[in-house]
Amino acid sequence: MNKQVALVLNEKVAETIKPLIKGMPIWIVETQENAAFIDELRQRSGNVITTFPSRNGESKTDLAERIIYTLDEHHDAHSQDDPYDTLLVFGLTLAKSKKNAFLDLGFSKFEQTDFGFIARKLE
Repeated sequence: MNKQVALVLNEKVAETIKPLIKGMPIWIVETQENAAFIDELRQRSGNVITTFPSRNGESKTDLAERIIYTLDEHHDAHSQDDPYDTLLVFGLTLAKSKKNAFLDLGFSKFEQTDFGFIARKLE
């Protein structure tokens, strides 16, 4: 069974992602537009929600690269009895990602999706 974590880089989260992230830990960029969505998730779901700021002028590509190392530290085998092996990345295409950063963390299988991409760690 795979354990999934969501990384949401969208400045404004659409309702369509709610079913995709149900029950998994979520890392989501802090924006005014996302504030209500974050509050709702914290009140109504069993999700663990972690927020993080973007830096002024920072691209989603650079933001993802900066955050995934911290995300990995919180959800890998050194921190969790049941570590994650799948990362759902919302708001960034695989083509625009810095794939080497994901490879450095042990991700080896990638799948483009309508919302961004999925990265998997394979044994």
